[in-house]
Amino acid sequence: RYELESSIIWSTFASVMVAFVGIIIGMFIATRNCNLVIIVSYCVACICVLNLAFMVGIMRWQIGAIQVIGMILFLGYAMTFCLHMAHGATQQSYSMTASDFKKLQSKHNFRFVSARFAIHRMGNPIIGSALTTIMSCIGTFFCYITIFSEFATIVI
Repeated sequence: RYELESSIIWSTFASVMVAFVGIIIGMFIATRNCNLVIIVSYCVACICVLNLAFMVGIMRWQIGAIQVIGMILFLGYAMTFCLHMAHGATQQSYSMTASDFKKLQSKHNFRFVSARFAIHRMGNPIIGSALTTIMSCIGTFFCYITIFSEFATIVI
């Protein structure tokens, strides 16, 4: 039994890491911004650890095939939302003129303006996407079939 549990845990870790590395490579190819990739990867890694803690610690689920697939699915959602918001913040610098940069005069102001720009530009699409994802999971949340209810719980 110990070997089986150890095998499941190792395969879960390996599957999530392969998905995570693939997403990081794709993100770097798409953005060509190392800092953005590092920040988003760190945020998503923290989100995935919290999701795993929720599944194991709070919900008391055993890690199995359903949970592994759910983690990989959740990893994609988390990466998408974080990447869109971070990409929106980096787009602020491309749309600014030299006089705009001089007005900001400090990194703090630039970060504030960039964050505000990202929320203004990307906030509504991200919230809309999150709401449609949550609404699509509501129907499966109340299913009697375990796989559907657990997927909905992981995503919500």
